[in-house]
Amino acid sequence: MLRQFDLARGSFYFSRGRSKVLQSSVFVRNVAFLPTRMIKCSQNHSPLPDTPALWTTALSAVDTTSGGQRSTASSIKPFSQSFKPPRFNLLAWCLLVAFVTSGMATGIALAEEPTGELAARLSQVEVTHYAEAPGYSEGPTWRQGDLFFCSGALLRVDRDRKVTRYLDISPAGTFLRENGDILICDNKNKAILNLGLDGTVGLVAEKHGEQPLSSLNDLTADAKGNVYWTDPAGSSAEKPVGRIFRVTPTGQVDQVAEGLAFPNGLDVDPEGKNLYVIESQTQRILRFELPPDLQPLGPASPFYDLGGSGGDGCAFDAAGNLWVADFHRKETGKGRITVVSPQAKVLGYLNVPSKVVSNVTFGGTDHDEIFCTTGEPPGVFHAKVRVKGFRGHPAREMRIMRKLGITPGM
Repeated sequence: MLRQFDLARGSFYFSRGRSKVLQSSVFVRNVAFLPTRMIKCSQNHSPLPDTPALWTTALSAVDTTSGGQRSTASSIKPFSQSFKPPRFNLLAWCLLVAFVTSGMATGIALAEEPTGELAARLSQVEVTHYAEAPGYSEGPTWRQGDLFFCSGALLRVDRDRKVTRYLDISPAGTFLRENGDILICDNKNKAILNLGLDGTVGLVAEKHGEQPLSSLNDLTADAKGNVYWTDPAGSSAEKPVGRIFRVTPTGQVDQVAEGLAFPNGLDVDPEGKNLYVIESQTQRILRFELPPDLQPLGPASPFYDLGGSGGDGCAFDAAGNLWVADFHRKETGKGRITVVSPQAKVLGYLNVPSKVVSNVTFGGTDHDEIFCTTGEPPGVFHAKVRVKGFRGHPAREMRIMRKLGITPGM
């Protein structure tokens, strides 16, 4: 799926390995006294402090363009043309304290430097390029020695690390069910597909009511066999119209959440109580309590604020820690995997030698290895982390609407 991250002079978008700089970009420059990071956080995370006169002074340096047209942000004027910031930056410190306080008030955990055994171990783990790909890659799944991932088609990496084009579809996400079937978000057929162990491909869902599905990004399943997927089409921080859908084992499709700013990767915790969703355009991880019946999801609780360019995909380990594809870090110029505990504490970082990290899964003989998909270079990276991944909730028999005449390539 389309995915955005910020660089110094604009916004880059990746789609199947190709990138372009859009003419519509937002960047901060020549800010007299307010830290740049503070400006970025205030735009993407928490509401601005209730001091509009002071903020208009600071934000008068924000320049936005959109096809040559200046937006309302660029028309902000300082409250006094003669105002001079204090030489000792007292105002900046006051605003910084106000921002941190507002962040705490939202209940979102803030970034911290991890310590402990896992942090030390991950800092020493070797991360290697496991498989190359023709373009931007995402949606990895390990099954019985083979790795499947998405890059212009569904690709398979065998035990000898030979990469082949397995299914001629346009997948964005995959999910391994306990019975060995792989569920796929496919944007060629605009459907949720089921890939059986025997290679047969069945259609699980293609409509919501009478409306065809629009955009399918990533997916997961809960302990009752319900499958959830994200639809981020047309959404952004300024236009939060992203949605989450659910299909039951009997084939009932419901929209269960809306109003999201690019919902992306998602997973259900090992206890089967909560659905975690990465909202990429706000850099947040959201948590939804799963309802006991087939009701829509309730309000989301903010769980953790990744900062940076936000997250993409995610996967749980057996202990309930969430391993998140931390897409791109400006401070390093690369992506990483951030491990967050159920208490929203960062346990460690796994640095990946790629500009972006899009998704992550556990695999290997003992299910204690990490495989993550990337861009620049595209493909899959691998690390032996010696942490057991969560193998998923028990699979329920899914209703297959019809078989598709797609022949797997070998």
